[in-house]
Amino acid sequence: LWAASVVVTFTTGNVNLVPTIILLGSFLVPVTFVVYAFQHYADQVVTAQRIFTAFVYGGALGVLGASVLEAAFLRQPSGLAYVGVGLIEEAVKLAALWLLAWRLPRYTMRDGMVLGATVGFGFAALESSGYAFNALFTMEGLSLQNLVETEVLRGLLTPVGHGLWTAILGGVLFRTAARTGRPRLTGALVGWYLVVAL
Repeated sequence: LWAASVVVTFTTGNVNLVPTIILLGSFLVPVTFVVYAFQHYADQVVTAQRIFTAFVYGGALGVLGASVLEAAFLRQPSGLAYVGVGLIEEAVKLAALWLLAWRLPRYTMRDGMVLGATVGFGFAALESSGYAFNALFTMEGLSLQNLVETEVLRGLLTPVGHGLWTAILGGVLFRTAARTGRPRLTGALVGWYLVVAL
C-alpha cells in the first residue's frame, strides 16, 4: 500500500496523498515488528489491549517528553548535544514503559522485552512521521523524493533502533520486577540505560 501510494503520488502529483505516504511509511515497519512480537512472544499478561496502549501511549508520551526536554536543555547542535538526545529519549521511553508496567499482575523478562519494544516502536513511528514531514519541505518547494528517501532510511534503521533499545531496557526492568514484585531502579538498569543511550 505504501509503495502504491508513492507511485500514484509521483504519477499524479496529487499532494492530498502525502499524509497517506507519511502515515503508511512511518508506521509500516514498527507495526509489523510489534505484531510479530505479539504473535510469537506474548503471553496472558501481554494482551492486545496492552500492546496497543504501549504503542500509542508509550510512543506519544515518549515523543512529547523528548520534545519538551530537548527544547529545554539542548540549544545548539554538538557532539555533547547528541549524547543528550540519546539520554533524554531513552529516559522518556523508559519512564513511559515504567508507567505502563506499574501494576501488572506479574513480570517476566520476555514481557518486558515485548512491551519495551512496543513502546520503542511507537516512539519510532511517531518520530519518523515528523522527520518525513520535515523532509517534504525544501528551499525549492515540496520534495516527494526527500520524503520517500527519509522514510526508506528510517524504515531500514527502525529494527535496530528505538524498538531494540527499549526492548533491552524493558528486559532489564522486568527481570528485577520479577524478583521484587514491582519495577525498581537498579544499578543494572542504570548501566544498561547508559549503554543504550550512548
